[in-house]
Amino acid sequence: MTSKSSYPPPGWFRKYISYNPGGVVSVLIILLSLLIRLLYLNKTAFFVNDQGRDLLVLYNLVHNQQLTLIGPATSLTGALGNIYFGPFYYYYLIPFYMISSSPIFITILFPILFSFGLLLFSRIKSMDWWQKITFLLLSGSSWYLIYYTTFIWNLNLAIILSLILFSTLLIYQKQILKSNLLIFIFGFIAGSIWQIHYGMLFLYFAIGYLFWKEKKKLTLYLIGIATSFIPLLIFDFRHDFYNLKNILSFITGLATNNSLVHSTSINLSKLFDYYILPGTDINSLIKTVIFLGLYLIIIRQLFISKKQLDKIVLIGFLVFPVTLFFFKRDFDYYLSCFIFWFYLGLTHLGMRKFISSRDVMRLFIPGCVLIFIIGNLIFYSKTENNIYRYSIQKEIADQINNYSKKNNIKQFDIIVKPHQDDSRGIEYLLLNDFDISIYQGKKNKFVICYFNKCNIDKNWRKVFQQEKVDVYFLNDEIASLRSQ
Repeated sequence: MTSKSSYPPPGWFRKYISYNPGGVVSVLIILLSLLIRLLYLNKTAFFVNDQGRDLLVLYNLVHNQQLTLIGPATSLTGALGNIYFGPFYYYYLIPFYMISSSPIFITILFPILFSFGLLLFSRIKSMDWWQKITFLLLSGSSWYLIYYTTFIWNLNLAIILSLILFSTLLIYQKQILKSNLLIFIFGFIAGSIWQIHYGMLFLYFAIGYLFWKEKKKLTLYLIGIATSFIPLLIFDFRHDFYNLKNILSFITGLATNNSLVHSTSINLSKLFDYYILPGTDINSLIKTVIFLGLYLIIIRQLFISKKQLDKIVLIGFLVFPVTLFFFKRDFDYYLSCFIFWFYLGLTHLGMRKFISSRDVMRLFIPGCVLIFIIGNLIFYSKTENNIYRYSIQKEIADQINNYSKKNNIKQFDIIVKPHQDDSRGIEYLLLNDFDISIYQGKKNKFVICYFNKCNIDKNWRKVFQQEKVDVYFLNDEIASLRSQ
């Protein structure tokens, strides 16, 4: 029988709240942000090209022991083709994949890891509680950040793990800086996460400020990062320095890119929609001016601050615009790399001075945050259902499996219109759930048509139809439909 002394004393929860109100509010915000992500998970979560590709790699790693030394291909190209990320994206997912190979499990893992990152952030002692609360509110309700933390993708994992690593560094900064071994290990982990998506370069450049004063510590940090690139270097040695040659040719090609200024200006107007307030009819030039003005104000406030954390954030704000010149600017997803860092900058605008100055300003800041939350959540809730979401892909795979078994079709190919790469999600589901492999070039074909992008023939048999996707079966002697 349990003694009374083992129970919490009367009123313990009330006392905890009175002593740690910021902690309680933080946990509630994090739980609500997780709930929002889980409720809308099936609405926008992709499971198509990249997701199927990545899980197929993990499948081969676990079932066929096919160790990879490179990660997914980047959107950057050199003379020989695409530049590749490092393999740690797959390495970090392997332990979770071995628990369950279900796409739903891996997908849910992303918002859970993000929530864990927010929880770690709330424990940072070098920030005031109102700064942390503001950051949690912005990060938890941002439609753009909700979107990029709810499906399987290397960029998403890079953002999430970077938040976790940065928060861990600030929590255990003293312990890490006292140990040369921990600095090296931290550098290795930092390099491995950076390889997941090179767009996080600004963060790991900024973190170097902590080690700048002591060259030995900075050297250990850099050696740790360099060591994490060993798998990628081994791949290059085996393949005649494929990535290195591509990187050099890509950098050389930047000098001839005459669309640089135009592309960057477009991104600035989009950043207003992505980071601040979506769904407005404000002129793009005004959006650019507002965002740029806010960005410069943040830099000024960080520059005059004497806090170490503010200097780190400042370096990130200065380096990120430079990295825009090294990554393709016609892809909006790169802008998501900087989003949590931008919100971190917003919390350092000296809001305490505004709040304590006038009664009107006491309402202004919370009012802006409230408008941000409401505007972002309403916009996200009205987002159209993603036709490539998991539930649709799962239904297509089930229908193909049922039809092939019913008609004794043992080998077949899959054609997807308008983009053939979008077959990979279906391919993984057929392999993982039903042990069915795809045989390219077979006369038996299942044709998946999105948005009525197929020229339907009378010999095509309709297998399945839902929303804007149709699935057909055909048996012909045509060599391939892929060139249509």
